[in-house]
Amino acid sequence: MPTQEVIAQEMHSLREELRDLKGYQFKLVSIAALITGFLLSLTRVRLDVGLSVPLQSVPPSQSLYLLPLIVVLPSWCIFFDKTKTITRIVGYCRLLEATLNNQREANILWGGRDPWADLERRVMPWLAISRREN
Repeated sequence: MPTQEVIAQEMHSLREELRDLKGYQFKLVSIAALITGFLLSLTRVRLDVGLSVPLQSVPPSQSLYLLPLIVVLPSWCIFFDKTKTITRIVGYCRLLEATLNNQREANILWGGRDPWADLERRVMPWLAISRREN
């Protein structure tokens, strides 16, 4: 079983990782907003000067306003991927905090249980019985 010091050390390292991930997300959103604003300002300048080139049948004023999507869509994908990682780390931190407060058994965190066996026992007892008979 893990000791309290090991769990506390892991909590500290996970909190540092959370801080880094949240800082990365803030920088990503800031840079995406900066580049989007820059591209929109270029669009405005090009429309005022009349240097825009139409894309097939779409008028130049509409096609150039889609240019920031080149930056925004990939940054959204990266942002939400990091959000998923942050959510997983926060959930694991909650389990570690419950273990530190003696509200949860420590062997659950370190592979002490088989999730499929728990599911069979709770939800599908007839499946466990039929496996024993064979």
